[in-house]
Amino acid sequence: MNKQGIHILLADDHPMILSGLQTLLDESFDFTKVSSAKSGKLAIEIIENEKIDLVITDWEMPDIGGYEIAKLSKSKNIKTVVLTSHTDIVYLLEMISLKVDGIFLKKMDNNEFIEKILDIWEGKYYLDPEVSKLLDATSKSSEISARLTKREKELLIYQHKGLSQKEIGLEMKIDVKTVEKHKYNVVRKMHVKNIMLAVIKAMELGIINK
Repeated sequence: MNKQGIHILLADDHPMILSGLQTLLDESFDFTKVSSAKSGKLAIEIIENEKIDLVITDWEMPDIGGYEIAKLSKSKNIKTVVLTSHTDIVYLLEMISLKVDGIFLKKMDNNEFIEKILDIWEGKYYLDPEVSKLLDATSKSSEISARLTKREKELLIYQHKGLSQKEIGLEMKIDVKTVEKHKYNVVRKMHVKNIMLAVIKAMELGIINK
C-alpha cells in the first residue's frame, strides 16, 4: 500500500527510542515525512503549525505530557497512538477517555508495531492485549463491587483475616444468623461456591487487599 504524502509525528523524550522508531518507519514505508519531538512543548507546536496525519506519542514527557498531546491531536481529528510502558489502570483509563486510536506497550516488537500502525491508518483500533485484559478486569471488579453492600465488603475483610462467624459478628455488632445471611448474599452475588472462594476472587479483583 502506498503511504506517500502521510506526515507522522513521533514524540518521545528518549533519544534512542525516538531514533529507533524514526528509522523503523523510514525503512518500512515510503512516508513523505516523519517529524520528531523530544519534548511535549515541541510536539504541541508541530501539531499546531503543521499538517499532521498521525501522532505517535509517549505518555510521559518531561514538560507537557502525552495526555495534552493526545487531547490536542484528537481535537484536530488526527489519528493518535499512545506508546507507553505504563500498565497503571489510572493512566490507561485516561488514554481511553481521549478516544485515542491505539495504545501500544513499548515492549511490542517491530513487526507488530508496523502492522498495527498500518491497521490504524486504515481506520482500525488497536489495544495491546495486556492493556485489554487489565481494563476487562477493572470493569469486572467495578461491576461486582457495585453489587456488594458496604457490610458485605466488611464481612469479606474479616473473613480474609480468618475470623470465625462469632468473631465476625462481634466485630460487626450483628448476630451469627445475620453473618450467615451476609455470607450467603456475598457468595450469590459473586457467583462462587463458598465464602473462601469469594475472598480469593475479591482479592484477585482488588475489592479487598491481599
